[in-house]
Amino acid sequence: MEVSLNISYASSNQSSPLIGLTLHQLLEKRVNEHPDREMYVFPEDGDRITFNLYKDRVERLATGLLSIGMKKGDRLAIWSNIHMEFLLFVGAARSIGVITVRIRPTFPNIGVKDILLLTGCKMIVLGRSPTNLYDRLTDIRTASAEDASQTPHFDAIIGVGENNKSGTYNVNDIEKLGSDIKFIELFKLIRNQVTFDDDSDIFSTSGSTGKPKHVVHTHFSMINGTRPIFNYLASMPDKDRGNRRVFARNSTHISGEASGVMPPLVASMTSVFAPSVYDIRRIVETIQDERCTETILLITGLYDLCSFKDIGEYDLSSLKVCVVGGSNIPPELAEDYENKFGSKIFILYGSTEMMFPAGSFLDLMDKRRSGIRMLPNAEIQLVDDKGKCVPVGSVGEVWSRSSSNFQRYLKNEEQTNAVKSHGWFKTGDLGVFDATGALAIVGRKKDVIARGGAKILPADIENVLSIHPSIDQVQVIGVPDDRLGEDICICVRTKKNASIDKDQIVTYLTGKVRVEESIPGYVLLFELFPKNDIGKIDRASLKEQALQQIKHCII
Repeated sequence: MEVSLNISYASSNQSSPLIGLTLHQLLEKRVNEHPDREMYVFPEDGDRITFNLYKDRVERLATGLLSIGMKKGDRLAIWSNIHMEFLLFVGAARSIGVITVRIRPTFPNIGVKDILLLTGCKMIVLGRSPTNLYDRLTDIRTASAEDASQTPHFDAIIGVGENNKSGTYNVNDIEKLGSDIKFIELFKLIRNQVTFDDDSDIFSTSGSTGKPKHVVHTHFSMINGTRPIFNYLASMPDKDRGNRRVFARNSTHISGEASGVMPPLVASMTSVFAPSVYDIRRIVETIQDERCTETILLITGLYDLCSFKDIGEYDLSSLKVCVVGGSNIPPELAEDYENKFGSKIFILYGSTEMMFPAGSFLDLMDKRRSGIRMLPNAEIQLVDDKGKCVPVGSVGEVWSRSSSNFQRYLKNEEQTNAVKSHGWFKTGDLGVFDATGALAIVGRKKDVIARGGAKILPADIENVLSIHPSIDQVQVIGVPDDRLGEDICICVRTKKNASIDKDQIVTYLTGKVRVEESIPGYVLLFELFPKNDIGKIDRASLKEQALQQIKHCII
């Protein structure tokens, strides 16, 4: 870090060789290293597969896809929760240069329709989901049948389970088609034409910062964006490199990709997937029964794990590291986890666009903000509104540059150009470097509260209130105010049988935050905070609910 020059710029003091392979070439490498090691495990489904068997099935499916007309550069929509068939089709598509388009089952039909029309997928896989996806697809196509330009069309539909209806292929059909010698030879030819700079996957953002965007990644960015995390964790002295089992999120969002799909490829790990329906008890049971050594959670999962009342009945001694991301992590929550579970917290910073350039263990955290450092091959600078580096200790927008940055937003050049500059990705996050080079993420530019000329960072208030004995969760938002422009609104979920009011909060904040941060305009109580489809708190919806409460109180 350029501390001596008082410039908020940092890069990693570690280097890691970049991998110039396609995702299928990397799979072949892992198979040669440990063919019989478990690669993916689904305890809920009773499905397990080794590296060698996974490669065999992927190549049969890929050959089958070629036989029904897929070719390099085509797009394959995969609408599903993560089950074995999801992973098989992802691997098959990548092996022949077909670009996967991930669609989460929790997306509303109008969102699914928009994705399908934008991406122009040639075929679609309808996987397992709590809802019948074939019926939903029929509804989408029927609703727009009068306008062909607004109706998604496919050369083939591949259905799994209840989605396997008349006129669709199933997984076995595609694998059987993969036995044709002519197409096996074609597979070998196509596989060798795929390069690591080819597009591999299209992910939708979570929507927590606005309308979801559709992010294009390459083989190169997928591999080199996820590898540093697990290599860094592997450097811990007590790690058993030959028996690492990660408990993965069951989400087709980038968080599920990083926590489950990629670890076997980039770090030779076994991925054990969470139940498809979120249940903290079943999560704990799975970690225990499968002897998971690492897990990746959002902050909501960390809250649930720390407050799970029956935790003493389970043996989680195998768990060495809990990786947490998705939002600012109150240091006291992380400390609570470490004290209860005897394993380390690793704070991970990233997004769908830039993958994961930074992270740190708990010992780099101070009382109010989590401190993180650059992972290998990543750079971060903090800039002002004119794009100039701010001095060390000053708050600036986080710009990230690394080999894992996305290529573009699909068919949205204007939006792409707005967030990319000379290899930098403009995150919209706000951060501050200390003199040691530790980075604290203090909020989003759009979430800063402009209160009477003062700039209020919600995270600074949230981190202090998160350890109040009566508060379970807290979110701080800005609401319109005629005199101040904006005022502070503190949204609180209390612990069971606890209560709190505005005066108590003001008293608690006094002396712990700046004076202008200690007097909120409003304190509102919530039974639940609204969440988006991947489990993040939906701040836009929360603000709408808060404004309704305020309006009701005024009336």
